[in-house]
Amino acid sequence: MSISSYLIRVRKADKSGWVIIPLALIAYETYKITPNQMIDLDSYVAETGYLIRNVLDHARTKIEFNTPYCNDTQWRELWGIISQGFTDEKARKCTIQYYNPLKDAYQTATCYVPDVDLTIRNIDMDEHIINYDPIRVAFIEY
Repeated sequence: MSISSYLIRVRKADKSGWVIIPLALIAYETYKITPNQMIDLDSYVAETGYLIRNVLDHARTKIEFNTPYCNDTQWRELWGIISQGFTDEKARKCTIQYYNPLKDAYQTATCYVPDVDLTIRNIDMDEHIINYDPIRVAFIEY
């Protein structure tokens, strides 16, 4: 299949459609995906020294990336796309569709968006523009 025109898109909370996160708002060199992370439950090391694993059927995916240096307008665009997908605003819960390179296919996941730190690089007082250092955004599957 290979990648289409997007890496991630967010389902609108009202399920009326999807909104693509523009590739221009993703610094490619920082994009990291850990697809299909195994989840263990009560795994242990036996008295023989062997690891006894109880791997659950559900695997989680984590996606994270930084924005390029951006201004307040670009940040509002990105956060607007992400936040319009929140089905639970307090938990920042949303549904995304992402490209999974291990399966060479797009997959859907219910995720949460952890806290976001914003660092101001400078402020253009003449133009009333805030410029930010790169901002880390992550999606962690439930």
